[in-house]
Amino acid sequence: MISRRALLAGAGATAGTGAARASDAPTLAGSARSAGLLYGASIDDAAFAHPAYEALYAGETAIVATDVAFKFDWLRPAPDRFDWSRADRIVDWAAKNG
Repeated sequence: MISRRALLAGAGATAGTGAARASDAPTLAGSARSAGLLYGASIDDAAFAHPAYEALYAGETAIVATDVAFKFDWLRPAPDRFDWSRADRIVDWAAKNG
């Protein structure tokens, strides 16, 4: 049985090289779906700065949860200011990636 860590390491290595994913290669989301489960992961907008890392989220998850982007101190860093930029980036990315 392959571990999640080994699968992610292999997917990360191929994501950066431009190698195409074999259509029959299982994803974490696909494996979970076949077992009647929903697989996802926590994401931070820092993942979008690394194309290979972002590709892992897009290819391996069926759902994402935010890390800190929706926490109150990140949304309202000062009493007179709201900052939705991190949360908006995650929501936009999730909508774009289904």
